[in-house]
Amino acid sequence: MVKHSNIEKSFYKYISENVASPYGYAVSYGNLRYKTAAHDIWFTMAFEEMGAGAKNYSPLEVDIVSRVIGEEYSNAESAALDILREKLTNVSTPLYDFATSSPVLIPNEKLIVKNSEGRFTVDRIVLDNLKAGDLEDNLRRSSIFLRLMLLTDTVGGRVIK
Repeated sequence: MVKHSNIEKSFYKYISENVASPYGYAVSYGNLRYKTAAHDIWFTMAFEEMGAGAKNYSPLEVDIVSRVIGEEYSNAESAALDILREKLTNVSTPLYDFATSSPVLIPNEKLIVKNSEGRFTVDRIVLDNLKAGDLEDNLRRSSIFLRLMLLTDTVGGRVIK
């Protein structure tokens, strides 16, 4: 069975290489705390349960947090959502083993990304119930809820080429 930490880190690696680095977004991976004062927009990602790798899925919440600024047509949040939608729609990512100092690709295994309803697309949900402190800090939060599964979870343990 695949360790869930490898599933999490493989997804975070994909986000780092395909969203954070090329577009310059700050990302809080897992439940790590970091200072956001220097950023007007950032992502937070947290797995809610461990299910992938056990014939189930792992639910993941991705929050796009932005400072409400005085622009008439503020579209930084929409642009970030569009990038996430592009990078996470109909995608399967490599799965790595992080037991050593450099990640090793796990052959014949993929991490499948689906939305909260099990489709290969990304739906945006604007939260009406803001998290504590968002109003005081003048923040807006949109969320994307995903299901991450292993390829072997979806095909009964057989690898399809």
